[in-house]
Amino acid sequence: MDLSLIYIRMCEKAIEIQKLWKMKPKYDFFVFKKDYNEPECPSCCYTEQRQYRLDTFIWLPRQDQLQALLELDNRPAYALDSVANHLLNSHDIKPYWKQFTSTEQLWLAFVMEKNYKKRWRGGNWVNEV
Repeated sequence: MDLSLIYIRMCEKAIEIQKLWKMKPKYDFFVFKKDYNEPECPSCCYTEQRQYRLDTFIWLPRQDQLQALLELDNRPAYALDSVANHLLNSHDIKPYWKQFTSTEQLWLAFVMEKNYKKRWRGGNWVNEV
């Protein structure tokens, strides 16, 4: 699971994704908004069975959660085929897609492009597609 500052920032800026979060006890990863600039992110953890105000957290979706947002066939091979075809047919595979250093970053970028027509540029999601 990617808990890097770049992934946290990508998730924080993906407002459309954050609005979809329905916290599931002992299932989700999140970070407290006030703590995530720390070099080591001690607040990244699984949810506990408590009531939280979701606006105090940044949800860090796992790869399977990101795939579910695409509403693709539930079989992993179909999800992988969809992203592979998209990446291979993209005209700018090298400069854009190669910036992502984890599968979570790559899947988040894919979801944002497919569902919201946005790309990660200069630390923000911008309408570009």
